[in-house]
Amino acid sequence: MLERNIQIELYRILQNLVAKKFTFNDVEVTGVKFEPVINGRPDLVVEAIDKGKKLSLLVIETKRKVPFIDRKFDPYSKDVTEVLRFYIFSMR
Repeated sequence: MLERNIQIELYRILQNLVAKKFTFNDVEVTGVKFEPVINGRPDLVVEAIDKGKKLSLLVIETKRKVPFIDRKFDPYSKDVTEVLRFYIFSMR
């Protein structure tokens, strides 16, 4: 499955949660931002409200598998955590 197809399907599923006004432990899912272009931003951001405060509840960055490169993808590697740290601080 292509990375873009996964992004679109995740977006559709998450939008359904927004439409149904999904809440969990009094946190309401209020929106989903979808930015599928390479621009230093995460692909999907799930927005929510918790005790009246808006927050980014879930940040999703999808990765495509490159068949001709034989490498192990480690989600805890320094490169990956640096990207995550950049997203966290740029979204404040």
